Amino acid sequence: MARFWWGATQNQRRIHWRAWRGLCASKFEGGLGFREFGYFNQALLAKVAWRILQEPNSLLARIYCAQYSFGSDFLSISAWGFASWGWRSILFGRDLLLQGLRWQVGAGDTIRAFSDPLIPSSPPTVPKLKSGSIPPPPIYVSALIDRGTKLWNLRALELFFSPDSIAAIQFPLSFRPVPDRVIWHYETSGDFTVKSAYHLAFSLLDSPVRKLGASLWIDQFGSGFGAGFFL
Repeated sequence: MARFWWGATQNQRRIHWRAWRGLCASKFEGGLGFREFGYFNQALLAKVAWRILQEPNSLLARIYCAQYSFGSDFLSISAWGFASWGWRSILFGRDLLLQGLRWQVGAGDTIRAFSDPLIPSSPPTVPKLKSGSIPPPPIYVSALIDRGTKLWNLRALELFFSPDSIAAIQFPLSFRPVPDRVIWHYETSGDFTVKSAYHLAFSLLDSPVRKLGASLWIDQFGSGFGAGFFL
C-alpha cells in the first residue's frame, strides 16, 4: 500500500500526494479509511485487557494476575522488570483501555470520589476540586448521594468540587439498587469494541500513550505482536 502511494525506483520518483496519517483518516474526515496497524494492534491488545478486567476468574486472568499482579489492581499495576513480553503487551493495551474507561454510578460504594473517572466527557474525567481547597481525605461517591431521594447531595458537592465539575456530575441516578460498574465510554452499550478503541488510539497519535511503547508490540524482526494469541 505504501509503495503504491510513495514508492520510487532508480529511474522514477513518485509524488508524495498526502501523509499516511491523512490516508488513515476516515472518509468522513477526508481520508481513505486505511487501517494503521500499530493502532489496530493496540486496540486488539486493549480487548485482551478488557477481558481480564471483566472476567477476573478466567484462566487467562488468573494465570497472568497470579504471576504479576501480586494482589494489586489490574488497572494501576506497572510492568515489572522481569515481566514477559506478553504481559507487557497486555499492559500496553491496558493503557489505551484506561483512556476510555468510566465508572457508571450505582450505589457509589466502590467509586473513589477524588480519583476515579465518572464524568461522562470525552475522555472521561475525574471531578476537579474547587480552587484553593486542601485535598480532603479519600471518600466514596456514596457519601455524595442522598440515600433517601437518590439524588446528588448538592451541599456535599459544593463542599469539594469546582462549579464546572458539579454541573457535570449531576447526571440522573438510578432509583433501583444497582451496583457500580466500569464501562467503555465510547459505546452507548458500555461494552468495549475494537473499532471504537482503534478510533480512540488514532485520535491519540501525539499523546504519551502512543509514544509509550511502540517497541512493546514490535519484535526484533519487525512483526506485530500476536494479539490473536490471546483472543
